[in-house]
Amino acid sequence: MNFKILLLTTTFIFLAGCKPLTSKSNSKASAPLTQSLIAPKINENQKLILISNGNKTIGTLITNDNWETATFTDSNKKTYNLTRAISADGIKLNNGPIVIHFKGNEGILEKNSIITHFLIK
Repeated sequence: MNFKILLLTTTFIFLAGCKPLTSKSNSKASAPLTQSLIAPKINENQKLILISNGNKTIGTLITNDNWETATFTDSNKKTYNLTRAISADGIKLNNGPIVIHFKGNEGILEKNSIITHFLIK
C-alpha cells in the first residue's frame, strides 16, 4: 500500500513539473548581441572590405550572386575569381591558391599557404 502511494506521489510530482510542449514562453528575448557577434547582412550584391588585425586593408570581396561566385581584389590590385565551396559553417570561397572563409564579422584568408585572420568592415 505504501509503495502505491509513493509511486503515485512521484508520478504526480514528475507530471506537475513537466511543461507542455505546445505552450509558448512569455519571456522577453535575451539582450541583443554585441556588434562584433552580428553577421553582416548577406545580400545578393555585396562588397566587403577585409581588414587585418593590424588595421591594414587586405582587399575587397565583391559578389553579385549571393556568394556563389565572388571577386577578391588584394591590396596590390590583383583580382582573383572565386567560387563557393562546401563549408560546415559560414561562407567559404576558393580558386586554388586563394581560400577565403568567413562567418559574421571575421574570417581567414589563405593565400599561397599563408594564413591571415581578418575582420569585415
